[in-house]
Amino acid sequence: MIISASRRTDIPAFYSEWFLNRIKEKYVLVPNPYNPNMISRVNLDPAVIDCIVFWTKNPAPMIDKLDRLQDYKYYFQFTLNPYGTELESKLPPLQKRIDTFKRLSDKIGREKVVILFLRMNNTQLLSTKTNLQKWHLLCMTILKSVCWALLIIIRMCVPFSVNFISSR
Repeated sequence: MIISASRRTDIPAFYSEWFLNRIKEKYVLVPNPYNPNMISRVNLDPAVIDCIVFWTKNPAPMIDKLDRLQDYKYYFQFTLNPYGTELESKLPPLQKRIDTFKRLSDKIGREKVVILFLRMNNTQLLSTKTNLQKWHLLCMTILKSVCWALLIIIRMCVPFSVNFISSR
């Protein structure tokens, strides 16, 4: 069984201690997102877990606790965008996120860290040229710390773009 940890929330950033307690107890209770009254008990015994995939924008709170996962296979999908506070105001500064990425890669091995880039097109904040320049600089900065990278291009439509920008 593959555990996709963090698709609904950033467990490494906000709930790493909770998750590691669940690992220690070897189970987790998961509510059905469409029917919260329906609860599933998921077995977290290493004998039945093939891999844990962590999805995160900030694994820093979990890095020093990863030795508690020694009986498990796992890797991180780390979303690291070359944007500053103009688009990601709730995250640590970009340089700190880059340092965290390198630290995670050094600790667990670069083959266990997949980097996700979300490239945003047609925003009022960043031109396509600026976007590509920032992405290229970020790639050159982390080149030795990564084996796998995924680029996801988001094309903003007018209603989404207006709502996205106004929510900042």
